[in-house]
Amino acid sequence: MTQVNPYGKLEYTQDVNDPDRWTQTQTLSPEAQDTVNRQIALSNDYAQIAQTGLDKTRGLLEDPSLDTSQLPARAINVGQTAQDAIMSRLNPKFAQQEDQMRTRLANQGITLGSEAYGREMGQMGQNRNDAMMQAALQGINLDQANRGAALQEQAYLQDRPLNLINALRTGAQTQNPQFAQ
Repeated sequence: MTQVNPYGKLEYTQDVNDPDRWTQTQTLSPEAQDTVNRQIALSNDYAQIAQTGLDKTRGLLEDPSLDTSQLPARAINVGQTAQDAIMSRLNPKFAQQEDQMRTRLANQGITLGSEAYGREMGQMGQNRNDAMMQAALQGINLDQANRGAALQEQAYLQDRPLNLINALRTGAQTQNPQFAQ
């Protein structure tokens, strides 16, 4: 029995000595055989390139830990700088509010050292302290975000050769990194 299609022909033959045994033979047209040969050659090229890349990245596979010494040196202490920037805007306001409060308390006849004076100044001090804590927390959060972005970048740089090898091996596209600001 023979089937013919645009890519070649497929033949089934029965073994004369064993009627339960069949042989299947696929014969491709010259064009189809050329396509198969090119695909095999391309797969071999991909495999050779992937092997070269794998040899170069063997060290990453043997020790996959991140080298944090490769993180960029910080030109500034991001957290402290953010905190200082916030406070540089708030400190003049606090000084102005304190002067206004001293004037208001004096106009009301509330003297320095009295209980009412202490209560008002204590409340102002708490407000200032709360603002400083918020500035510190914002600075810490910014510092942590920058550190996380730097670590993500290092992980990307470490994983990139392996991703390229995998892309060659599987035909899957590599993905662009998503670094936080």
